[in-house]
Amino acid sequence: MLEQILGQLMALHIVDYSGLIFGILYVFFATKEKPVCWVFGAFSSLSIAYAGVFLYKLYSDAILNLIYFLMAIWGIWSWTRSKDNSTNLEVGKMRKRDHLIYIGLSILLSLPLAYVFSTYTDARVPWLDAITTAFALGATILTIFKLLDNWIYWIFIDLVYIGIYFSQGAYLFALLFVIYIILAIQGFISWKRTYSKKVNLEQV
Repeated sequence: MLEQILGQLMALHIVDYSGLIFGILYVFFATKEKPVCWVFGAFSSLSIAYAGVFLYKLYSDAILNLIYFLMAIWGIWSWTRSKDNSTNLEVGKMRKRDHLIYIGLSILLSLPLAYVFSTYTDARVPWLDAITTAFALGATILTIFKLLDNWIYWIFIDLVYIGIYFSQGAYLFALLFVIYIILAIQGFISWKRTYSKKVNLEQV
């Protein structure tokens, strides 16, 4: 497996490297609540979109990452501007109703995505790909609104991606999502600490 990982690493184009590195930096700085994370997220999305169009002819993947790019712009705006224009956005927490809405909308979005992936792409697992994509788009929105629960969803999403990539022999990308899970756990712990401090101050 190590030889396969090294082989896949050597086969990557420089644009792939930039997408991977910027992606890791995006998650790392997101765990630190640094707005610059969205800048790295934007560059990562653009790199992957470029590779999708000009290197691999994966147009659906390119379109998806252009959507992520637009969401990164939204994230920069959201994390650097508050409702009263005086302080940055603070960490919040989802209510039970919010979880139901997120899960319900993600499932609904996965239906047309699954149709598109199975009809117009050569995706090997279109339904699973569609479900993870829909939940990932929703989790990105949760991150934009700085909701603590986003990290829990990302952990589950990344676990599914590990299974997908591992089953396809893409061990390098499976390893990448292991890194993402470690960062997501760190992000949850860090944001949880920040949220607890905020709640304690409000109760004083």
